[in-house]
Amino acid sequence: VSTSCLAGGGQFCTCPNLIVVEKGDVTSRFQESLIDRFKTQPATTLLSNKVVTSLKSSLQTLTEHGASVLVGGQQASEPAQAFENTLLTIDAERFLTHPEQLQTEAFGPSSLLVLCDDTGQMTSIAECIEGSLAASVFGDAGNVLLRTLTTILRRKAGRVLHNKMPTGVAVSPAMNHGGPFPATGHPRFTAVGIPASIERFAKLDCYDNVADEFLPGCLQDEAT
Repeated sequence: VSTSCLAGGGQFCTCPNLIVVEKGDVTSRFQESLIDRFKTQPATTLLSNKVVTSLKSSLQTLTEHGASVLVGGQQASEPAQAFENTLLTIDAERFLTHPEQLQTEAFGPSSLLVLCDDTGQMTSIAECIEGSLAASVFGDAGNVLLRTLTTILRRKAGRVLHNKMPTGVAVSPAMNHGGPFPATGHPRFTAVGIPASIERFAKLDCYDNVADEFLPGCLQDEAT
């Protein structure tokens, strides 16, 4: 599931598919660190050839709409069904020109780094982000931008985090797997929100005029 988030002023927001940062010396060092990590980590083995094909198609869509590959971008020679860790980049102005296409889900070891000139662009990106599983915002508690982004992203993401990298989901009544509409459908069909998620794995049985010995213990006369 694609996830999305942002931050600024030398701070940054991260997610598996989208990283939005404000340009500056800190960001330049962050980008170089990401490139190094992506290069040195082994290629990721994917679930099937179909996933590899889908990832290739998604990366093609991203590059056709202005994203540039910084590292990776190709299927790995080995092991089977593996793909290179891929980092792409694009400037915020171009991202905002094709926000739908540049949010194409690239399921696999890939991230898109969006470079912003100012906090206004970060806010604009937050506004056009589609429904997402999780959004992480990194910054100081008193930062006005952090408050603004949090207000916007809480409508977009199933889970909003501050200064913390997410696992995909939290087992909580408020958690919709996939995020709020339009990222996911009716909350009853979530895999993690409770109690609805528990009902997905429960079979309801009805007994009519059945002797105690055939009933579950909680339904037998002795239990009542």
